[in-house]
Amino acid sequence: ILIVEDNAVSQMVVEKIIHSLGYRCVIASSGNEALDMIAEQRPDLVLMDIQMPNMTGIECVRSLKQSGISHQPPIVALTANPVESIRVACIEVGMEAVLSKPIDIKQLDSHIKRLLSHQNAESMEV
Repeated sequence: ILIVEDNAVSQMVVEKIIHSLGYRCVIASSGNEALDMIAEQRPDLVLMDIQMPNMTGIECVRSLKQSGISHQPPIVALTANPVESIRVACIEVGMEAVLSKPIDIKQLDSHIKRLLSHQNAESMEV
């Protein structure tokens, strides 16, 4: 799982949550770093912070969709500002879900399991 988060404390919190759920993760501190890591490391899932400097999470996903990168993992938005307009913008750009910070661990785990099982089912069809 790729965690895209610019705040060091938030990185540690999300990383501990992911490890506690039994998953491995890597961290990108910016949208540009995330795009490089998606292309090179091909993560199974991305947890994307929405409010980052230089490139927001929404802009990052838009760039990913337009990049021609063949690997397009499911993306879950993480936001400290869960207003409806942000949720709608995240879904419209192609994110699979939007979760509020602080993160509800059970809700995150449910989304991860659903998205990874859906992705595994698709790869078995190929």
